[in-house]
Amino acid sequence: MSVYVLVHRSSGILHERFKLLYKYSLLVVLAIAMGFIEASAFQGITFAYDDYCASTVNPVTNLIGKMILFAIYFTVCVVFIVVIRKKVNSKSKSRSAFIFGSLRVLLVVIALLVSITFSFTNVWGSRFFIQFTIENYFGITASTFVCQVPEKKKTSTSGSTKQIKNFSSEEDIKSEN
Repeated sequence: MSVYVLVHRSSGILHERFKLLYKYSLLVVLAIAMGFIEASAFQGITFAYDDYCASTVNPVTNLIGKMILFAIYFTVCVVFIVVIRKKVNSKSKSRSAFIFGSLRVLLVVIALLVSITFSFTNVWGSRFFIQFTIENYFGITASTFVCQVPEKKKTSTSGSTKQIKNFSSEEDIKSEN
């Protein structure tokens, strides 16, 4: 679910021409990746391995699914890098808030890519549950960060401050300023 949120929200920062193609292409690829990952887990046999119970998975279909997920996260990374680069060169008022929010997402997605790369090289070994936990944490963190863009503190008439606002696209940020 967090991958869906990340793809959906990252499509909002793209130019209108590419938004739908990007979003629906990655969602179809995500469905394919989930199909491979689910197919790898249908063996349903549990075993005790280093005092942990887990299902056995078909390593070939699981690896294919993870490689596809890696490609999705890498594509999201490239989108954020391109948009951040364009924002750095722009002169808009919302530039720093948008760049900060995008950099947070970008760093978390890069950490997720590193974790997936470690799983490809079997760094975790028999401690695959560590890799699973780290990937879940970074996936959920990335999908949370992509929904929040920090903005300058504004004081209302009641004296309260507003620090975080949810934006669905770059156009929402522009309309705010």
